[in-house]
Amino acid sequence: MRELIVLRHAKSSWGAGVPTDFARPLNERGRRDAPRMGRWLVEENLSPDHVVCSPAARARETAELFLQAAGWDGDVCEDERIYEASRARLLEVLADCPANANRVLLIGHNPGLTSLVVFLGLQTVPEPEDGNLLPTATAVHLRIDSLENGGGTVELLMRPKWL
Repeated sequence: MRELIVLRHAKSSWGAGVPTDFARPLNERGRRDAPRMGRWLVEENLSPDHVVCSPAARARETAELFLQAAGWDGDVCEDERIYEASRARLLEVLADCPANANRVLLIGHNPGLTSLVVFLGLQTVPEPEDGNLLPTATAVHLRIDSLENGGGTVELLMRPKWL
């Protein structure tokens, strides 16, 4: 059994002057929430063995702030397949992670991440009152039996506003 931590990028800026969606940086709230969630990771003793992240600016910035706050100093693998990825593409990314990585942190975007969590979490995905499973900077910790069959269990779901 492996573990997966899914982290949606923190809140980004839609401000003028950003040339593309890919280049959008974090806004003030995002820069506050990403480290808050990194500290939560430490409190829950969930340090990853491997980190894979979308190369989009907001995801990279989330990874940097989150991991710095978590005290994690390993390499971050940027994978272009994560940007605008479907669930199937995200499953490919996870299948390509090192076999010796028992706990993988995946940092990316919706709607692909929500689809992935619902598929992998089977019947254990909590139904949030607001109907939004993964608002920005939300983390989900799963135990995975099988990537192919969607066999897994949601262990924790945390939003920055709950901290």
